Amino acid sequence: MAVANQTCKAHPGCGLLAWFSPANINAKDLGKLERLIEHQHHIQRKGYVIRAGDPLNFLYGVSSGSVKTCLTDKENRSRVTGFSLPGELVGVEGIYAGQHPCDSIALEDSICCGIRFPDLLNLTKRIVELQHYLLRVLSRKINRKHDLLVLLGNLDAEERVAQLLLGLSERHVEIGNSPSHFHLSMSRRDIGSYLGLKVETVSRVFTKLESKYILTVNGKDIAILSPKGLCDIVSPQLLNQ
Repeated sequence: MAVANQTCKAHPGCGLLAWFSPANINAKDLGKLERLIEHQHHIQRKGYVIRAGDPLNFLYGVSSGSVKTCLTDKENRSRVTGFSLPGELVGVEGIYAGQHPCDSIALEDSICCGIRFPDLLNLTKRIVELQHYLLRVLSRKINRKHDLLVLLGNLDAEERVAQLLLGLSERHVEIGNSPSHFHLSMSRRDIGSYLGLKVETVSRVFTKLESKYILTVNGKDIAILSPKGLCDIVSPQLLNQ
């Protein structure tokens, strides 16, 4: 099995506690939340956090590592639709139909912790701050999907990659990491699938950005040397959203 299940008391590094921290829940309510959290340890690279078709029993927070979400069409073609970093939520796509439409797969050895969705829903009825925060997060997810449509519809290859890197930089800041030095856990193929580009095109863009001294690439480690250089590539219309 790729995933070893273990129920235990939440710890400070728990992905769900990190995800809930901006909700400003008081200590008493936070204790109620902690008691509902379950942990899943040692999800190996390419292991499944969620399989498409699973009923919506759990939502998951990424504690460490990273997860990609993939949607497979009727012709069995798979497309990457998103990436989740530590402190981010996995599985919200299943809320609408009560069933997960996508596979969620670990990009690297990862740790995720889960909370039963019915328990979370009941808790939001009693904790208004939690309810408001959940709605804000769902709205942000919708905005990111909208941004992806803009990427695919209006931007060229260099602009798409630049915007992806800017978005990842911003998300790393949100989880307390460096905005300019981070590990790019997704493969060039995954990036291409997400951005609607061929893997060779993605590689060429990274080489071009290096030649412009905008970033350096060492394996999967990225160093952004010129955030302004990335911003200058992306169309002003997208940056102003």
